[in-house]
Amino acid sequence: MPRCARLRRFGLACLLLSTLPGVVAAQYRPDDAVRQRRRVLAAKSVIRSVTVSGQQRFSNKEIRKRMHSKVSSQFDFIPGWPSRRLRRDSDRLDSLALHNWYHSQGYLDVQLELDYAFIDTTQRTAAVHVTVSEGTQTLLAGVTMEAPDQPVNRAIEPAMGRFELDRPFNPFLLQQIQFDIKEAYANTGYPYAVVTADTTFTFNRRQVRIALRCDPGPPVRFGAITLPELKWTKEKAVRRELTFRSGSTYSRAALIKSAVWPSLPGLLASVALGAVAGS
Repeated sequence: MPRCARLRRFGLACLLLSTLPGVVAAQYRPDDAVRQRRRVLAAKSVIRSVTVSGQQRFSNKEIRKRMHSKVSSQFDFIPGWPSRRLRRDSDRLDSLALHNWYHSQGYLDVQLELDYAFIDTTQRTAAVHVTVSEGTQTLLAGVTMEAPDQPVNRAIEPAMGRFELDRPFNPFLLQQIQFDIKEAYANTGYPYAVVTADTTFTFNRRQVRIALRCDPGPPVRFGAITLPELKWTKEKAVRRELTFRSGSTYSRAALIKSAVWPSLPGLLASVALGAVAGS
């Protein structure tokens, strides 16, 4: 085959391959800033400086305290003395730590710019700088709870009491309270309870109202209890230590307590509790 024909075929093949999604992705090249950051983090240099700018609500000390990257000790030159160094994922860890902390303080729209740079030409030391744009702080304006009138409602009062009005809205606290409410239902015979939360923000995002709704689901009782794996231990000895009985109201706390087996230490190597579909 003539050389010109081979070149034409090669060019056509390259053109076809360049249209494939995988090849297009492989052609991506990070910009200079991203490449420089990766180079600095890969060097695992000792951190000599951590500075913060742009914030209004919190001090530099408070923000540095929440970061993963910390200034290394001045005594790290001593053999055996631990030193604080950058990691390949320091930017991800710092960003995650600061975002989570700011969100817990009600700053849901915070923006961060992280910069990592070598201090000298030896590339043994590095500096970290964080530029913060806090945005608007959101306060909790009100909470409502919609649930059937049941005795379990008294059990969820401690969880609802953790909400503080006119305080910074913490989305992580909201998730924890939702779990605590579901746990309260699960301990009183409703393991399939569903708790949803609707958040309504004001137009300037300075306040938020939360509407909780709970669907308890069907009540559940313990069915037949089987112990099929016992070999050396008598079944009645195990049943005596169970904190629940067949026909009693389902309780997640009772299951956990029985799984730990505090009164029979070392007797059973492992405990597996599962559900069997009833008729």
